Amino acid sequence: MKYAILALGLLATPALSATIRTKDECDTFKTYLDGCAEPMGDPPACHGGMTSGSIARRMAAIEQKYHINPEQLYAICRKVCHQKTTVSAALDKFCPRAKP
Repeated sequence: MKYAILALGLLATPALSATIRTKDECDTFKTYLDGCAEPMGDPPACHGGMTSGSIARRMAAIEQKYHINPEQLYAICRKVCHQKTTVSAALDKFCPRAKP
């Protein structure tokens, strides 16, 4: 019984989002999101926001450092691409203290 209560408590606990803490990392994240906001191709299609290998490497380091799930970042990228959120709103979620 106590294990069932513990499991329910874990399921009810909301997942915490990562907070990116440095200005350079937030600048990298903004560049990533800016890439998400610009659909490419004909017809225009959303892509992963990786505008260069340098951004991809820096984003991988941020994911690892802050334990951010790449699928979570891609989901945010898609929301920016489909205009369900803005770059500014996404930045506020992950970079509340160190805005670029």
